[in-house]
Amino acid sequence: MLGSFGGRTFDTDIIRHDPIIFVHGAGQRAGDFISHYFYFLGKQYNAAELYATTYGDGGITPKKYKTLACDDVKQIHGMIIAVAAYTNRTVNIIAFAEGVALARKAILSGTCVDTRETLGVALTNLVDTFISVAGVGYGKQGCNPQEGGCNLNNGMYCTSAFLTELNTPASRYEGRTSFYIFSDNDNVIGQTCCTNQLCSQLKNANSFSRQRNMLHDSILTLTQDLQYQMIQSRGAFNGTLYDTQYNNGLSWLRL
Repeated sequence: MLGSFGGRTFDTDIIRHDPIIFVHGAGQRAGDFISHYFYFLGKQYNAAELYATTYGDGGITPKKYKTLACDDVKQIHGMIIAVAAYTNRTVNIIAFAEGVALARKAILSGTCVDTRETLGVALTNLVDTFISVAGVGYGKQGCNPQEGGCNLNNGMYCTSAFLTELNTPASRYEGRTSFYIFSDNDNVIGQTCCTNQLCSQLKNANSFSRQRNMLHDSILTLTQDLQYQMIQSRGAFNGTLYDTQYNNGLSWLRL
């Protein structure tokens, strides 16, 4: 499957939109966003405005053993800087599942909890809109700290050092605006973490969209319209109003 995409097809290509960087989840590759690539082409974006890269080993490691590794954070961190410099614009980020936590750390920067490497200053000023889709915001429900991917340092257990750092700042750092999309029926991330915290919540977000029936693997593609609206809204997206309209339109899917 496709390992990366993005960049001008011709030197004369004009960049009219803030570019979008797509960040995949554990066990995935950049090619899992190919549907998004063609969706946004249909919204008059071009190849120089749509980017993704594959971090990690592209799904070889079983998900339950995949940690929130500094090497993956560094790759996303470098891509944000490179795309912003290449396009001379702020970027938008759409991240999915475990990729949400990695992208947030890439923006927050600072020191990696696993290797103690220093990433430098925060990249907040390079990001316009950050969208979390079925993200690991406060961990995964039922995460077992005895499994590698849920360890208490750089794992997805709700009180791991990695996630605690991401959720400590009192103000938004992921970009100028941020949103999150979650489902009551998410069978991977779950619902409740740390006793009473919504697992997929993005702290300090401007707004959110709650889906009632979508499964984890469905929500990324089925909410493309929502993601587009969030980017277009320039921070004015009202999740409560749009959620009602959107769910009415999709109620027949019974996901």
